[in-house]
Amino acid sequence: MELSRKWLKPRHCKVFAQIAVRENPDGRPNTHILVHCPPEALRRFKEQVRNVLDGACHGLNDKAVKFKHIGNGNPTLSAILGKLAYMGKGMDPEDAKEFGIACKPQGWIYAKRVSISQDIHHAARQRYAEGAEG
Repeated sequence: MELSRKWLKPRHCKVFAQIAVRENPDGRPNTHILVHCPPEALRRFKEQVRNVLDGACHGLNDKAVKFKHIGNGNPTLSAILGKLAYMGKGMDPEDAKEFGIACKPQGWIYAKRVSISQDIHHAARQRYAEGAEG
């Protein structure tokens, strides 16, 4: 997340927005990352991500990283909420019910399950709301 922020924010966006969710269904760990990347930077951003991961993982196979546009490139609110519901399927059942998300166990994770960039984290949203009121 930090490397994505350092690459995207100074070049292409004022607000860095990324959510990462780790899962371990059936003992196969994986991570879903939802990130806002302006269209003009997308090709270079994909190259950056692959290069960073290739170095960190000491090589990647062709199926290790998959990029997918939300709503097939048409990021409607409905498409975004659908992706968030999919990413939230491992949340606590009581919280999932409140948000109308169908949850199911996603396996054991031995570190942080969810990461949210500071620009859109709860404290930032609260600061923005307080500033908007005054």
